Amino acid sequence: MNVYKSINHNYVFSRIILSTLLGSTIFSFGNLNVEAKNSLTVSDENQEQIDYLSKNLISLENTNNSIQYRKGGSNSDIPYIITPRYTLISDNTPTLHWNEVEGASSYLVKIQGGDINWQQEVKDTTVVYSGAEMLKSGIDYFVSVEADTGVSSLDDSGAKLGFRLITSEQSNSLQDAIAPIQTSNLSQEEKGIKLAEKYHQLNLNADAIAILEQLKAEGSKSAQVYRLLGDTYAKTGLNLLAEENYLTAIELESANNNLESVTEIQASLVGVKIMLGKLEEAEELNQQAQAGYSKLGNVDKGQELNRTLTALTQGNSENPIRTRGSSQQTNSAQNQIDQVVTPNFGNDWP
Repeated sequence: MNVYKSINHNYVFSRIILSTLLGSTIFSFGNLNVEAKNSLTVSDENQEQIDYLSKNLISLENTNNSIQYRKGGSNSDIPYIITPRYTLISDNTPTLHWNEVEGASSYLVKIQGGDINWQQEVKDTTVVYSGAEMLKSGIDYFVSVEADTGVSSLDDSGAKLGFRLITSEQSNSLQDAIAPIQTSNLSQEEKGIKLAEKYHQLNLNADAIAILEQLKAEGSKSAQVYRLLGDTYAKTGLNLLAEENYLTAIELESANNNLESVTEIQASLVGVKIMLGKLEEAEELNQQAQAGYSKLGNVDKGQELNRTLTALTQGNSENPIRTRGSSQQTNSAQNQIDQVVTPNFGNDWP
């Protein structure tokens, strides 16, 4: 569902926005401006747990395209939320999915927000919301999962684990936007990629992930599938999954001798490696990307990547960073995202 337009990621970053709950401050990394501002509004009975997760946020963006990272999804020993996580959704009975924990035989799943305080114990790692109360648009819902081993999704280092249902008007607009893709003469795989791109662009991240993971399950060997999954997982703070898919995308594009794509994916993976605390691997990838940019004659991108690497590394060592993955967004849409658990694009909806 995303009019994602086959983004060529531009790694010339013009700003870094640091969002916190501590007020507003502006400072600089050379030509990179850093702004701190109020960023979270939540209606939830479990406010202490949400406050625990509501910390710092960093976004890297420029006027054309964005590449953003969010800390989280880096500990495979906890049931971190996979979907819906930092996303708009189009279905009021969403499927909840989380990381499997070794040794766990059951999980207690909760959705809270507005008038809803739902929970269910399950043995699998997925469950469809089945509460008597209907989810409503305009409400921030918070998901948490606790394994019977005692570990919880609240132990995840990522913040903003909520979701929001789109309005009926947005749903109608969305159907109009995806109809041309669904009725096109593209192959099923190509349609899936185009739809996932559309979802990704509109922050319907859970829908994008569902389509792309289905394409993978069907045996897709498209580097674009894995790259877009890497983008979406990074955007939602699922860095182990982002790393896995970016590495596969690099392998596929290397086999195609696509130097430009390999270099750009390597540059994307640098930020994910930093989020995972793998600084030596990040620097090695940076050097590989620098070599690629040099061969492509794009020295400016290489220089900006170096500055980004420095800024992210310094931030990662000083604060638990909350970040977002690559996307195309206007500044007004970005500001709205920073004000709630999940994005509300309002007038920016297509």
